[in-house]
Amino acid sequence: MQCEKCGKLNDVMRAKCVACSDVLTTSKAGVLSRLTNQRLAVYMLIFIAIVLGLYSGIYLLAMLVIFLITFWLRKYLLDPKTLHYAPTIAIQASLVIVTGTFFTLSILLNNSAFNALFVLIDIAFPVVCLFWLIEKRSLKPVLLLGIFQLIALTTHFIDIAQMDFASRGHRIYVNYAFWRIAALYFLWAAYSQSRTNNGKLSS
Repeated sequence: MQCEKCGKLNDVMRAKCVACSDVLTTSKAGVLSRLTNQRLAVYMLIFIAIVLGLYSGIYLLAMLVIFLITFWLRKYLLDPKTLHYAPTIAIQASLVIVTGTFFTLSILLNNSAFNALFVLIDIAFPVVCLFWLIEKRSLKPVLLLGIFQLIALTTHFIDIAQMDFASRGHRIYVNYAFWRIAALYFLWAAYSQSRTNNGKLSS
């Protein structure tokens, strides 16, 4: 967010400006609720992931570790103007990493459980859109990522409904569904902040 005193762009997770140490405040017009505060929302995400991890086990906890690493790298990889998109970028990048890893392992183990075309789309499409979002921060990649995650989430819910509770597949898809919901939430929150800061996103 931008410091009202000196105009410096800061990581939205910071409480004080790195340049002048002034306390950073968020405009009331830009906050629909306390949950749209990124700091609180990320902490809640971690807490929910740990609790849900008691059911999903290693699948969800592995995603949490990858998310925390990619989210920590935000300060080194992202432009300050893109930092409010850091949580959703980290989540979707983590999904790509996990999906790609499992797909690679399935090939090495000659496991045909994965639909190759679906997996390639699940990796390539968000990667292209994420780079587009990081580069342009425009409305189009936000919409495309949102639609893509909604479609993927719908297929996960269908799969979950057809699986036995506590089965391996059920736990895996609950994990994926949770992270896709989180990705959509943070995508929406970042979009709302962009509208507050800039009036509207460029299209």
